[in-house]
Amino acid sequence: MSGERPVLVAAGGTGGHVFPALAVIDELRARGRPVVLLTDARGRRYLPPELPGVTVHEVAAASPSGGLLHALRAAVRLLAGAGEAAGVLARTRPAAAGLFGGYAAVPALAACVLGRVPLLRHEQNAVLGRANRLAARFSRILALSFCDTERVPPRLAARVRVTGNPVRPGFAAAAAEERGTDGRLRLLVTGGSQGARIFGEVVPAALALLPEELRRRIVLWMQVREEQLEGVRAAVSPLVAESEVRPFFADLDRRLCAADLALTRAGASTVA
Repeated sequence: MSGERPVLVAAGGTGGHVFPALAVIDELRARGRPVVLLTDARGRRYLPPELPGVTVHEVAAASPSGGLLHALRAAVRLLAGAGEAAGVLARTRPAAAGLFGGYAAVPALAACVLGRVPLLRHEQNAVLGRANRLAARFSRILALSFCDTERVPPRLAARVRVTGNPVRPGFAAAAAEERGTDGRLRLLVTGGSQGARIFGEVVPAALALLPEELRRRIVLWMQVREEQLEGVRAAVSPLVAESEVRPFFADLDRRLCAADLALTRAGASTVA
């Protein structure tokens, strides 16, 4: 393995991009392949504390959405990120690359195209976005989560492989565990890695409408946006038997499998 060229994996931005990438990294590591991971500052928040066998590099990235000035600043950061990614490729000489989205994948795409590294592009959602349509033009394989993904150009049909959305192995292990039999009702509320504002607004009010006898059996695990954290904690704490409100749950696999009821946003990773 010491002389084997690594596989480059690029993902950033949100958990919806990073978690499928981590699932593939787990499989590559299980097969003994060294991995180089390119991510950005936002994506790095979703990485586990340790990734044995993986070299992590953070590159500059930004969304061009917004006004003209913001778009220009983002373009400068993406160009800087492309230079950083090119440096990583020159040092590590990957045999192939898998791009899983987020703006960290844009510098990786540019570097891989210039370096002629074979590319796989994975789309998590049911609609192929504009950036992914561009990336797919330079990719040998376009991996899709859904067989009826919309906006896939006919000229790319020969490159399509329907793989589904990779899921971290922790979910299978957690599903095998027995649920609690203490009479409590475990309620999980999550809006994806970035949270969903609407849940922070409506869930406390909905809980208040339940009979007190039922509320006193509820163990609430609720993910909310950072700016809603204190308000939601104060609202739900007196309503239920036990509550844990956080902006992110690193052990979502365990909580999802242990929950009696899950209220979630239908993001690609959650559905998978």
